[in-house]
Amino acid sequence: MNINGKYLRVFDVEVKAKYVEITLSEGEKQKDGTWKNYFWNGVRFVGSSVDDAKTLEKGDVIEIISGKITPFKSEKGNYFLNTVVFEFDLMQRADNKPKDDFIQEDEDDDDVPY
Repeated sequence: MNINGKYLRVFDVEVKAKYVEITLSEGEKQKDGTWKNYFWNGVRFVGSSVDDAKTLEKGDVIEIISGKITPFKSEKGNYFLNTVVFEFDLMQRADNKPKDDFIQEDEDDDDVPY
């Protein structure tokens, strides 16, 4: 199942040798006006998403551009879901600043008057 276009909040980040494993959360507004939170545990960021995923922090908001949930059966016969993200966009940092508000490290300071 594709999970493209999903907005999620970063809860926990664990950098592994070849991938980054992240716990994500999402909220769903209930009919009574309250919110219910869901956690996506063990989401693997692989391929070209690994380097950017290493910079994520608790509270950041991302949009999944390309991702997939696939079921698998263990040797004991139990069924589990694998969630893998191939590409994502950072939508907002934990301190509530949109991603476009960050100063680029490679900006040229030649036009600074001092």
